[in-house]
Amino acid sequence: MSNKKFADLVERLIASTQNQSIHWNETSQGNIFQVSFKDYSVQIVCTYDDENTCYYRLRIVNENGEVVDEISTYDLRDYLPSAYSEMEGLFSLARRNALGVDKALDSILDQLDLPF
Repeated sequence: MSNKKFADLVERLIASTQNQSIHWNETSQGNIFQVSFKDYSVQIVCTYDDENTCYYRLRIVNENGEVVDEISTYDLRDYLPSAYSEMEGLFSLARRNALGVDKALDSILDQLDLPF
């Protein structure tokens, strides 16, 4: 049952990030981004193997910073067949949101939009 809830969480995090109703933050580790809620935080993590392949995990962290539970794309596959691409997309969205990529692009594009 927990894996289905995690699958629902992934989909809701993607939608909420896309409509900008949540804001992700960068952590001290460049491969982890976090969004905080009332009593818990959610982290999206990218861990690289020896072949430079990223493995994504979603973590639930309590207010003391303890990992309550986490799930990998492999564990999600029964409830979210495209788990790897969904988590990859969520990581990318979280990173862009936390680092302000769209704001940076808008600023640069505005500066390039000079009258001729």
